[in-house]
Amino acid sequence: MSETATAPLSCQDVVRVLEADGQSHTVLKGISFELQPGSFTAIMGPSGSGKSTLLHILAGLDVPTAGSVLLAGESLAGKDEESRTRLRRQHTGFVFQFFNLLPDLNVGENISLPWRIAGQRSDSKEKEKLDALLEGLGLQHLAKRRPAQLSGCEMQRVSIARAVAAEAEVAGLGFLDA
Repeated sequence: MSETATAPLSCQDVVRVLEADGQSHTVLKGISFELQPGSFTAIMGPSGSGKSTLLHILAGLDVPTAGSVLLAGESLAGKDEESRTRLRRQHTGFVFQFFNLLPDLNVGENISLPWRIAGQRSDSKEKEKLDALLEGLGLQHLAKRRPAQLSGCEMQRVSIARAVAAEAEVAGLGFLDA
C-alpha cells in the first residue's frame, strides 16, 4: 500500500459496553487493526466473544462506546444512520448469518440489488456480471427462484454473490456461521 493510500477499513481502541439487567458488560475492549487492500481477514472466537458486535460496529450498524472506526478513510463517529448507511452501501458487501434475502425478489434480483440501490441501470454489462456470478457459484438454474424455494446452502451462496456484486473495497465482510 502506498503511503498516500487509505486502508479500506481500520479501527482504533474500539470498546463496546452493553447494559443488561442493570449491569455493564464489556463485550469489546481496545480492539485495533487495519485491513489492507486485497487482504483476507477472519474474525474468529467462541460464541459470545463479540465477533458479531465488532462486525456491526465496523459496518456502522452499531456504534462503539469508545474508540474509532474509519471506513474508506471516513470516520463513522458522529455520522447519523443515513450517512453510515450510504458509506456502507458504497464501500462494503455483506454476507449475513441469516442471509437477509428479500423474499419478493428472485435470486437474480437479490444478487443485482446493490446495482439497483446504486442507481445503475440494467444493461448488457450488468447482465454479463450477473451471469458470471450465477455460474461461478453454481446458481444459474436457480436464477428465477425465490428465497423460500432455496436450501440454506443455496441462500448462503446467493448472499455471497450479492456481497461480491457490490464490488466494494470491503467485500464479504459479514456473518458466516460455520
